[in-house]
Amino acid sequence: LVCYLNACKDLNEIKARSILSKIFYLLSRDNENDNNNKLSICIERYLSLIPVQHWLFWLPQILNKLIRNESSQCMFAILTELIRLYPQAVYIQIKKNYKKLIENNQEEKQIPETPTTPTIENTLNLPTISIRQQAINNLKRLEQILLEQHPTIVRTLDIIIEQLHTINEIFFEYMNKRLYECQRKIYQDLFENRKILSNDIKLIIQHLKDLLNNDEKEFQHMK
Repeated sequence: LVCYLNACKDLNEIKARSILSKIFYLLSRDNENDNNNKLSICIERYLSLIPVQHWLFWLPQILNKLIRNESSQCMFAILTELIRLYPQAVYIQIKKNYKKLIENNQEEKQIPETPTTPTIENTLNLPTISIRQQAINNLKRLEQILLEQHPTIVRTLDIIIEQLHTINEIFFEYMNKRLYECQRKIYQDLFENRKILSNDIKLIIQHLKDLLNNDEKEFQHMK
């Protein structure tokens, strides 16, 4: 891992991507065999060797690992460096993931709020927090760091988003949004729910019709 980190410092951003992908692969195995996050600690120690822009391409993956609470301390260290130079990019990814978590109302597995130790009995009732809530807390903490370092940029972006929400979409944008929702349903059926598409064609078409019919008045007004 140290060799990979040293190699990244002398390469440009494009060439460093393949090496960073290997680093992320090693991090995915950090919690196996009782490693006690040794790889994450190593990356934190040598983080200053890697130019910050090398991590920018991997920003979605870094946030996903933070949301899944994998090597979270290491991910926070990397994101703190990214916030320092690229606040807009981090802001967009935070809002995107935060919205996705809020919209996800599925029940998730409960995890302990504090890590257990061998001395604690299994019968002890620890306070629990859902994985989804833990992810939201991590994003809020990251958002607070962003606000403290770049208050003007954050407030400006908040105002822009608020103004965009008040702008009425044109008919073409309205149709694009509904078609995108239909496309997302197809993706979920094929790759997430493992359904056979041929059996669901009619349901998908009906789903698109329902999306349009739900806002019939608005649809007619825009038309």
